[in-house]
Amino acid sequence: MNISQELLTLISWMSGEFSNREQSLDQPVWFVNLVWWQRPIPFDVLGSTAIFAEQANALILDRPYRQRILQFVERDGKIQVNYWGFKDPSA
Repeated sequence: MNISQELLTLISWMSGEFSNREQSLDQPVWFVNLVWWQRPIPFDVLGSTAIFAEQANALILDRPYRQRILQFVERDGKIQVNYWGFKDPSA
């Protein structure tokens, strides 16, 4: 499968570790300090380009939650993202 440079760039931009620390400090009533990780999944695992994402409260990083897979599909020059959750994320 041929993956466009645009999609590779998008995945590069989206991959990494992110935090809303400043937002949570500025508005603690509304926001908990979270850490969000997004890591590319090797192409041969799903047969497509994808990212694994999960988040955790910054105070309890060893208990992540909200695991997701973002699967990228290129069609007619456009990039579509399928956003998948897990039936049993604790497994």
